[in-house]
Amino acid sequence: MMFSKLGVEDSVSIEVTRQDRVIRNGKVAILYSSEFGTGWYTWNKDHPGILRDPEIVHLVECRENAPTDERVYYTEKIIDYCKVQYPGVYAGYAENLAIRWLDVGTPFRLIDFDGSEVFEFPDNVDWITA
Repeated sequence: MMFSKLGVEDSVSIEVTRQDRVIRNGKVAILYSSEFGTGWYTWNKDHPGILRDPEIVHLVECRENAPTDERVYYTEKIIDYCKVQYPGVYAGYAENLAIRWLDVGTPFRLIDFDGSEVFEFPDNVDWITA
């Protein structure tokens, strides 16, 4: 029997462990907004947990593998979960959530470009010196 942090029995949710991230094959799942509209992390920096939350990662993966007509269900689950776990977070564009897998320990930052988030890494930034 599975329970989400909402306390509701649901075969879609995973039981969240003490892990604060999902790591597979030496890579960590990073959640970001892949489309224009609203940034996921960049618009919610007061809630850094939303960047790697295992429950949200699981729901995004379920949504990606679901038939098109069932994807809205998973988006609604993400929004409901965020309302409980991260009060005050804006999850209005949760349908734009995507996962990028980065090597554990990779430094990066997310840049908001009209709601779409772009990954920036130290080795692909041309710094200008005064």
